[in-house]
Amino acid sequence: MGYYDIDEILAEDECLSVTTKFNFLNLSFLDEDALYDNRRRRRLNHGTDDESIYDDVDEKSYLPESTMLESMPFWSIKQWFLLSFVSIQSLPRQFRKKFRDKLDASAAMSSVDSGTNHGGDIIDLRLRGGNYYYEAGMNIVNLVRSQEISRGRSDSSRDTDLAHLRRETVALKRTILLTYSGERLRRILDWSLSCHDEDVSSLIGLLTEAERRLFIVGASSTTAFFRWKNNGMRPIIKIILQSKASVTPTVARPKSVTPNHQDLGVQLVRKRQRGY
Repeated sequence: MGYYDIDEILAEDECLSVTTKFNFLNLSFLDEDALYDNRRRRRLNHGTDDESIYDDVDEKSYLPESTMLESMPFWSIKQWFLLSFVSIQSLPRQFRKKFRDKLDASAAMSSVDSGTNHGGDIIDLRLRGGNYYYEAGMNIVNLVRSQEISRGRSDSSRDTDLAHLRRETVALKRTILLTYSGERLRRILDWSLSCHDEDVSSLIGLLTEAERRLFIVGASSTTAFFRWKNNGMRPIIKIILQSKASVTPTVARPKSVTPNHQDLGVQLVRKRQRGY
C-alpha cells in the first residue's frame, strides 16, 4: 500500500475514543463540554462570562486534561498516541471481546458443506464492523505494538491501561487472522468458484472490501475456465498439429533413372552366354 492508496485512507477513518493526558491548547473545539467547562470556570473565578478579561487566547480555549474525545478518526490520533499525548481506554465496539467471541463461534460452527449455502449464516461484517474491518483492526494492533516497542516492555507493563489494551489487541489479532484465513475465507473461495451464471448480489453485500476483491478474483477465474471449456479442444489440437508439422522430417524423393539402352544390350548378351 502507498500513501495515495484509497483503501488505506478509508481504513484509517475508523473512529476511536481517546483521553487526553494533559491540557491541549487551542483545541477546546474538539469537545463542546470543554467550552462549557471553561465558561463555568470563568464564572466561578471572576464572576462573569466576559471573554475580554483574558488577554491570552490559550487561557480560554484549552482542552483540559482527562477529557474524553469520542469518535476521533484513527489518522488524527495516531501520532498523539505514539507520543503518549492521549490514551485509548477501550477498543471500538466491533473489536471488543463480545463481537470477537461471536466471530470465533461463527467459524467454529460452520460445517464442511456450508459452502453451498450462499450467505446463509455468515456474519455481515460490513454492517457490524465496516467495509474495512480487517484493515482497521490491524491498524489498531500495529499502533499499540509500535508504542509498546518505543516505550519499552518494562515501562509498558507498569502502565495498566496500556497493558490491558495490549492484551485486547493480541486477542483481536488472533481473531482477525483466524477469521480472514480460516473457515470464512474458505467459504468465500468456494462460492466464487461455484457461482457461475448465478446472482451473487446478496452474498457480495455481506463481504468487506478485502473479501470482495478475493471473491472477484475467484469468480473471474471460474468465468475464464468455463470460457475455455466451451471453446473445446480445437485450439489445443491446432497447436499440436502445428508442432508436429514443424518437427516432421522431409524425405527426399528418389531421382528418376533414365534407362541406358547400351547397358541393357550388354546385360542381355552376357545372359545368353551363360545359357539363360
